[in-house]
Amino acid sequence: MSSRKLNSSPHPRDFWGVANLRTGLQIAIGALLICSVILNGLLVLQFEPLLPYYQTYRNIRAWTSVNLLGRGRPDEKLIYQGSEFTIHPAPRPTARYQLGSVLDTESPTVLARQLRSDVLETLGHNRITRGPLSFDTHGSDLNDGYYLHSVSYQTQAGIRIPAYLLEPSQVPSPWAAVLVIHGCGYGKAGPAGVIDDAHNSIAVRLAQVGFLVLVPDRRGFGELQPVKHYVWPSCSGDRYDARSLLEIDARESFSTDLRSLDVFDLLVAADYLASRDDVTSLGLAGLSGGGVVAIYVAGQNEDIDAVALANALPFRHSISESREDEEPGATHEKYRALPETPLDWLRMRASGDLAPPLSILADDPALVLLALLPPRPLLLEFGELDTVSYVHGKNAAIGIVQQVYKRWQAPEQVSIVVEQGEHEFIVEPIIDFFQEHLY
Repeated sequence: MSSRKLNSSPHPRDFWGVANLRTGLQIAIGALLICSVILNGLLVLQFEPLLPYYQTYRNIRAWTSVNLLGRGRPDEKLIYQGSEFTIHPAPRPTARYQLGSVLDTESPTVLARQLRSDVLETLGHNRITRGPLSFDTHGSDLNDGYYLHSVSYQTQAGIRIPAYLLEPSQVPSPWAAVLVIHGCGYGKAGPAGVIDDAHNSIAVRLAQVGFLVLVPDRRGFGELQPVKHYVWPSCSGDRYDARSLLEIDARESFSTDLRSLDVFDLLVAADYLASRDDVTSLGLAGLSGGGVVAIYVAGQNEDIDAVALANALPFRHSISESREDEEPGATHEKYRALPETPLDWLRMRASGDLAPPLSILADDPALVLLALLPPRPLLLEFGELDTVSYVHGKNAAIGIVQQVYKRWQAPEQVSIVVEQGEHEFIVEPIIDFFQEHLY
């Protein structure tokens, strides 16, 4: 009887239900595999329509077709036998201002007044309600030679712009003030020295030598992200980035573009600095796209006494780069460019091919708007290693700037600085420039 009891008892290994546990794990793993297959299938269905827009995918597909599947490529000469029936893209609307006419005007002051009015209308600021100025300080820290204040101010109703205000701690007021406009990247954090990037802590350096400095975030950068997690703002270089997401809103809500809203916000910042009793003069410094915005801001605010642009003129997109050896001020018939890459096609489909209003105000908007700057002192700063701006049509662009200032009888107010550097603020020349013209 004892032997029968031993034989009828569970196997010692099954005392804890190992066999049942193994079966349960197999079922769970199988269920996870099935869910994984379903999930990946759904992801593939979402991603597959985008594959044709990726150049690498197209290259691999073309290579496979020729080298693995043995499919010959057609002779393009047999398809495109001539150019007689070539279809050209539709021309852009005729710009109101031609660079040549700006340079040839007999009344620069009258033209600048009309241009300023037309720029304001084109920016669409008359369609945006400006809220009462509400400037708040959220925290302050004492650093080496300056106070770093975390602040915000209202521009539109319900819209507050975060910024850093850097106040000299060892130089008593009154001060000359500088409004710094950042380029692509992490927004105000770079200029204010919170992080180390291409802005080279320019606001810190300015504050340490006695300038009051305000560095706001532009929309889509820094704290002004359209989502709660950080999205790299590549200045619309990617399909879904912070700037692109907000660009759609700017067009649909205000019938303008995001650059116009940047100008709107920064004009409020300039007004705030100019209204302070402890500010004696006002300068403006901008890097890259921030420099382009600075041109519009300075053109609409007469309180700004001097402007420094670092690697800012958009040579790549300027008609003046079409030929290095042509006369500055030459104009050309310019067509809306057809997309050249799959990503360009995707962007065009997403945007509906809407031309930003500022792009049709003038045949060369960034440079023509320099007509709003004279006779204020202007610093153009470039880094010799900058592959974004400096290597593209620099001679023609600089020539146009000098011609504009010459036409306004202020050629001596233009300073050109080219130093060793990349796409960044080169700080010392800017400090020297503002010390000369603001103090």
